[in-house]
Amino acid sequence: MTEPPEEVSFDLTYTLENEAEETVSTSSAKARLGDSSLAIEPANGNDLSISYTDITGILDQDYTVKLFLTSRDRVTLSQIGYEYENFLITLYKLKNELYLKYLLMNEGLRADQIEATFGYTINEVQEFNGLCEARLFDSALVILPQKNKPVRFPYCYITSVKEENYSITVEAELGERLTFTQMGEKRDYLRKSLNEAMSELTTRTQRIIGEIQPRLDTMSKRKLADLMRDGRAAEKAQIDKINPEFWGLLEAKAKTMGLAESYDFLRDLSQRDKISLGVKRSLSDKDEAEYIWFLIPIYGEDTHKPGNAVALEATTGADEGRATYFFRILGRADYQSGKILPTLNSVYDEFLATINRCMIEINFRREPIYLTDDQLKDPKYVQYRFAAQEISSLQKLRDHFIGRVIHYNVDQWKADVDTLLKFNVEEKSDEKRWAKTQTDSTETP
Repeated sequence: MTEPPEEVSFDLTYTLENEAEETVSTSSAKARLGDSSLAIEPANGNDLSISYTDITGILDQDYTVKLFLTSRDRVTLSQIGYEYENFLITLYKLKNELYLKYLLMNEGLRADQIEATFGYTINEVQEFNGLCEARLFDSALVILPQKNKPVRFPYCYITSVKEENYSITVEAELGERLTFTQMGEKRDYLRKSLNEAMSELTTRTQRIIGEIQPRLDTMSKRKLADLMRDGRAAEKAQIDKINPEFWGLLEAKAKTMGLAESYDFLRDLSQRDKISLGVKRSLSDKDEAEYIWFLIPIYGEDTHKPGNAVALEATTGADEGRATYFFRILGRADYQSGKILPTLNSVYDEFLATINRCMIEINFRREPIYLTDDQLKDPKYVQYRFAAQEISSLQKLRDHFIGRVIHYNVDQWKADVDTLLKFNVEEKSDEKRWAKTQTDSTETP
């Protein structure tokens, strides 16, 4: 894909409709596509500037482009003529560049400008296809379709990379498949860059594992790295199959990094055999700070006791401000009814995989999870508001978020955890979050 100019203009017809689909204004106009916004200059005056962050959806059909806005208004652009395709492609490209800026990756770019034809399927069902640009970042492959929003493939979920008949097929967990063709001389560049990025990520995880258990043999280290690659959390039973000593060392590592009281307290409330621990080295920190994190499930047969929750905590060291995050496993009405309890273990396993992937896809950023909808309207959080409306993983985390408990001191933290868990089993509405009345400000996002 060629880079668009900083600003390009198009002659067209512009129509503004309100939430009730009533026409507010219609006129011939000039539309200017800039780096961060679309400026519309109608012939009848009343210029309008639409930030790409305010566009929640784009519908293109019959040579007409309809924009859906955060205000619930709609803008229809038509009679663009032979420049229609150019307008649409440029609009998507500029919006996608902003999307990448706000994608919460904060990581280095390894390879870009890989133009190709692609097909993206999930469980053999075609999601979309067409022309795209592929970019490789430190922890993920990203495709930027000409007429769709970007798709991110974390390397740790890629199961195979195959090259045949001048095509490259990338397969990932959950039935995802991405096929590239018509890459020309960039085919070898893509294959080589992708294999190098995945190999370095595995090596990075092996290094962390080796630091935790220096005498671990090579094959066990490799198997553990495959299991826990780039932040994937694993249960004790999974780890014990590879090396029965590593789990205890991993728990000890978590405690030396300031998680001792919180880990022990939550473990005593939990389904112990379902606890998961993970390790990750930050890609955005110059010192490559090391994350250790856990997911602790709290549920049981008595729906009046603390339950229907997963506790998540991540730390890079004992000296940082921290909070424990809690997510709802089931809808509160479903949990309180008790009907699904016989299958809750399998439901949790699926939920664990979902939460794990969601955290990896937003690179463990916690601030965009806990900010309220009203807080996201503040201009200083525009990047998080845009991310929350565009990134399905972040939307899912926000939908299931119960609340967070700040670590001021151990007694306060335990009391607040008890209060939050009680709230979660008594509250009827899934939309309600728990919040402490005093202001939290001690956590490092």
